[in-house]
Amino acid sequence: MPRTEEKNREIKEQTRAKIIEASLKTFSQKGYQAASISQIAAEAGMAKGALYHYFKNKEELLKVVILKGMEDIMGMMVVDENMAPKERFVAMLDLTFSSIETNKEYWQLYTGLISQTQSIPVVKQIFTPYFQEMIEGFIQLLTEMGVENPGEEAYIIGGMIDGIILQCLFVFEDYPIEKVKQNIIRKYAG
Repeated sequence: MPRTEEKNREIKEQTRAKIIEASLKTFSQKGYQAASISQIAAEAGMAKGALYHYFKNKEELLKVVILKGMEDIMGMMVVDENMAPKERFVAMLDLTFSSIETNKEYWQLYTGLISQTQSIPVVKQIFTPYFQEMIEGFIQLLTEMGVENPGEEAYIIGGMIDGIILQCLFVFEDYPIEKVKQNIIRKYAG
């Protein structure tokens, strides 16, 4: 019995998802520059040529992986707008730090790419609006909380979070993430 159009679409989406997952794993372990389409195809359990039926090149794969990761993480970070500003701040930090622990492959890829915005233009193209949105969100929230110099403090928080991600994933096996989070909360939402 031939497959239905719906079944073919379902198989295609499952294969696409498997390729994206294999790409994330390969990029995060080997780095974008060192990863090859052959390695990604092998990780996905398929022939290299078959992968090209879904994605035209490695850069397109990177773009899809980054966007999916950001979408997943941003989806996790939705907080109730009816909360008091300090409660929203704490909730956002909780979700951010939780994401670092539950999405390690994505954050490994992120930290590897963030320093390569000049050599991989698609990275800067994707991350710049994300950073701007994040900083603007922090500025608004810090303003509502009555924090002095909310613009400067938003950049400081963004830098702290990037540093925490690096240290947590690459430097310290027993990084005191909960204590660091509580310290940030005391400083800004005390």
